[in-house]
Amino acid sequence: MFIEKSDSFLELPSEVIFPEAANAAILKHDKWADVWETLTTDADLNYTDEKETVSLSSLVTSATSAIYQAITDGWTMCVGYSGGKDSHSLLHLFLMALIRAVRNGTNISEHHFIQMSDTLIENPEMHYQASQVLNQLRMFIAEHQLPVTVLVAQPSLTQSWVGRILTGRGLPTWTNSSTRQCSTDYKIAPLRKAKARYLKNAPASVRSRVCLMLGSRDDESARRAGNILKMGGQARKVTLTEHGGELYPVKEWRTQDIWSFLMACGSESRFPLPSFMPDNFSLATLYKDATGECIWSPEKPTRTSACGARYGCSLCTAVGVDHSMETLLRTDPEKYGYQAGLSRLQRFLSKIQYDWSLRDYIGRKVFEGGYVRLQPNIFSSSLTERLFHVCCSLDYVEARRAAKH
Repeated sequence: MFIEKSDSFLELPSEVIFPEAANAAILKHDKWADVWETLTTDADLNYTDEKETVSLSSLVTSATSAIYQAITDGWTMCVGYSGGKDSHSLLHLFLMALIRAVRNGTNISEHHFIQMSDTLIENPEMHYQASQVLNQLRMFIAEHQLPVTVLVAQPSLTQSWVGRILTGRGLPTWTNSSTRQCSTDYKIAPLRKAKARYLKNAPASVRSRVCLMLGSRDDESARRAGNILKMGGQARKVTLTEHGGELYPVKEWRTQDIWSFLMACGSESRFPLPSFMPDNFSLATLYKDATGECIWSPEKPTRTSACGARYGCSLCTAVGVDHSMETLLRTDPEKYGYQAGLSRLQRFLSKIQYDWSLRDYIGRKVFEGGYVRLQPNIFSSSLTERLFHVCCSLDYVEARRAAKH
């Protein structure tokens, strides 16, 4: 099961009917209409030198052209959004292409959707940031009458961290765990169910032409680049898969390209490129505080050092040490200090992996002769009771703190 926070799912028609003639073009004079001229004429966006051989304008034009082509080819776009810098850039590029298609009067799918998973244990700062973004996005979609829906999928109680860990039903995913069961339970399964329910009443012609669009980049890591390559993902055209299609518009972008683009986007007149938000400074500040460095001048120019912080679940034990949260606590204790309890709980769970005294001994397999081998398995009832007490205490302390601010 899953719980999705979204506008009510639309009842889709039994068949898709595209008018023979194009819809009437929508003429508006705003930054969304002027963006294509801006990309051609703005000197800063077109700047290149010996080190920067490809301009930001070229990157944006190439990415939006690929998305626009997919939209006008009849694909229904599924935009994967996490709240991070890469997916936030992808969202802006998608809106540029979608608004262009809508205003040109092009016959396109009416069922595009933006998906985000809420694991219920997200980093509080990133969760707040993403929630604010989606609130503004929903208002923007309604104002411009865009054919796109926002879906936020959550795990059910039994799939969630609370239902798995605090009940003693399962164990955390540690750094050396053979599988990432948490990713399946908290993210993948809820997202798949949300997508299936949204498209349930859509005709087969729509369901078979859904293009998943992700903000994954080769520059993030060798592992990420390898995964994209294994999937055959491309930046400039849709790759056909057994589930429909996939597109990676920012696949070839570097981290500094992402930040240059986001810092150029804003609804205010001082920004050359459009946005559904006044600016993207709050996201930049969040990344800056998680690395302790400026997004423009990292101390060590490594592959992902320029605000390459990764925000994940606040209680994630798969990473061992949550560097982003610990850096937040060091950077500004007054602002982020409320997360200290979560950080301590995360470290505690990471360190007790091999403490067999905190496990129940269970035999799951009957051997020949009727013997059962007892071995440490799930957390003991005394530990789960202790963890429950800790979580309730953290909630109580945070509720009192929040009431004063």
